[in-house]
Amino acid sequence: MINRTETNPIVLRKKLRKKRRCIVGDDRAKKTATLISHVLSHHTYKTVKHIAFYSAFDGEVDISPLLLHSYNKNKCCYLPVLPKFLSQRLRFAHYANKKLEKINQFGISEPEINEKTIRFASKLDLILVPLVGFDESGQRLGMGGGYYDRCLQFRSNRTSWKKPLLMGVAFECQKVDVLMQNSWDIPVDCCVTEKKVYQF
Repeated sequence: MINRTETNPIVLRKKLRKKRRCIVGDDRAKKTATLISHVLSHHTYKTVKHIAFYSAFDGEVDISPLLLHSYNKNKCCYLPVLPKFLSQRLRFAHYANKKLEKINQFGISEPEINEKTIRFASKLDLILVPLVGFDESGQRLGMGGGYYDRCLQFRSNRTSWKKPLLMGVAFECQKVDVLMQNSWDIPVDCCVTEKKVYQF
């Protein structure tokens, strides 16, 4: 964990992205394996059916082993597909053939869309959310595009029913004391690192 002294989110984002990219080799492999074991033992993961994963990018935790494990356990697995326009919502494509067949505008691998199996966030049980930073209240700092916040806005209107569960995925070094909160930000319900599972 680091103490946040930087109030500019652009500068903070740059620092945290550098921190996670600096985790390499055996250290990254060990931390990733421990983190994945925490997800596997989480009660929600073990009981739900429809789970959204992500394709790791720019030093994000690579959860592809978890995706393959879930696929082999006959869970319904999905990956995010970026919209063509910012006014559109992020959607989740069914991961059905172990192949990521296209590259989006940021160089991230995506599956091809099948309109019959595409899902919006509200129809998922669990979303594993990539992040740049998180704090002790569950606030999440993303890459700055706002894709997850926009597709999860329906959560801000709910007072009790919180489905889908939002599980942040990060290395421990991405934890900060406090993040600035905007009205459109959607916090995560918990965050998994190589150290522990934080419940918010």
